[in-house]
Formats: sequence, C-alpha cells, structure tokens
Amino acid sequence: MAGVYDEETKRRLENRRRQAEIRRAEQIKRRNNYLLAACGIIVVLIFFIGILKSCSSKNEEQRVVNTTTKQAYVVVTTTEPETTTVEKVIKKTTDSVNFRKKKKIADKYVIETLPKGTEVEVVDDSDEEWCQIIYDGKTGYVSKEYLE
Repeated sequence: MAGVYDEETKRRLENRRRQAEIRRAEQIKRRNNYLLAACGIIVVLIFFIGILKSCSSKNEEQRVVNTTTKQAYVVVTTTEPETTTVEKVIKKTTDSVNFRKKKKIADKYVIETLPKGTEVEVVDDSDEEWCQIIYDGKTGYVSKEYLE
C-alpha cells in the first residue's frame, strides 16, 4: 500500500523533521544575535562620533575665546628698567568688509560687517588672502584686498 509507513519509519521521519526545525531555529537565533551585536556596535560608534564632534566644536570656541582674552606681559630680568615698544599696525578698510571668526567664506563665520574707512589693528598678515585683526576688542579675519 502506497503512503503507508510502519511505525518505526514514521518515528524516524518525525525525528528528522524536529531536528531540522531545531537546526533552523538555532541558525535564526545566531543570525539575530549577530545582527543585534552589529546594530549595537553601530549605535556606540555614532554615540562616540557625536561626543567627539561636540568636544571639538567646544575646543574651537575655547580657542577663539582664548585668543581674544590673552594679555601681553613684559618680563624684566635685570635690575635696570627696560622699555619694550610694540608698534601697532593700523590699517583702514577700503570698502564694507565682513569681519570673520575664521579664514572661511561661509556666512556662519561672519562676526559683523565693518564699514568703509574703519580702522583696525593688524595682528598677522602673513597669509596670502587673509589678515588677522583686532577690532572692538575682538580678534578675527578680513580679506587682505579690503585693507590699505
């Protein structure tokens, strides 16, 4: 008779089916554990990148604050009084010019716009395009082409 198995054969087939289901369930469980671990690692990496980015932006802000609040000191090592003269370089703007926090063109770095004829103290003009200046107690940058 076709389709009729004896009891031993039925039991073996049922055991094989159960074993296959168990193996499949274990494979799915392992795959899910790997995916969960990978997702966890990605979340941790994103978290650390966010922390590093916020720390670096705070450091930039602190650098800007530190450059604007530094004071010059004269150290005298002899008993005779010494005089130190620091010559200030003053230039005027030739047109309206953006006074910036950084040597970058982006609008987010503009502190304010200086009108034509504004006198500024030049701190550093070694760059080909930018001058570091002090204006109204703030340190920043303007394009060299707008200074005379």
